[in-house]
Amino acid sequence: MQYFKLKFENKTPQKLGRFLLKNGFSKRALTNSQH
Repeated sequence: MQYFKLKFENKTPQKLGRFLLKNGFSKRALTNSQH
């Protein structure tokens, strides 16, 4: 999970949002992973 966390931090929120949508992730899941 650390690896994905680092990749997420390197992306902009907009690009990250599109990335998550393409991979079937929800914004809530992303928020939870950041805490």
